[in-house]
Amino acid sequence: MNLYRGASSSTTPNSYVLDVGDKIAINIFGASQADLIYKIGEDGFIRPSGLYKIYLKGITISKAKVLLKNRFRQSYMFSDGQFNVDLYMARTITVNIFGEVVQPGTYTISALNTTLNALIASGGITSKAGARNIKII
Repeated sequence: MNLYRGASSSTTPNSYVLDVGDKIAINIFGASQADLIYKIGEDGFIRPSGLYKIYLKGITISKAKVLLKNRFRQSYMFSDGQFNVDLYMARTITVNIFGEVVQPGTYTISALNTTLNALIASGGITSKAGARNIKII
């Protein structure tokens, strides 16, 4: 299992909340053409050249798509079907897994992963454990 998967290997859920460290890809077709990649900075902004900085921290990818389309229309010419936004690479998060797992410890995984993926990274639960008593803190 690839715990560092980027958007190219999976579909990003529309509910994914953007945060510092996420990289987004913007593709523009038509009269204006551009393939752009931006990393959300520590202050929560991306800084497209020729445009004002855009705050993306804390909003969903679906809301970001609408916001970015409107902002990029100020400097680029395209119709609705000629603008695309995807998560290029998700930020990484650090999780601590302990208790009755095969390999307790600290793991750094993509923010796109689920709790189950994190549990699998630790080798899964031991034969003494029960999946009904897992606690997420």
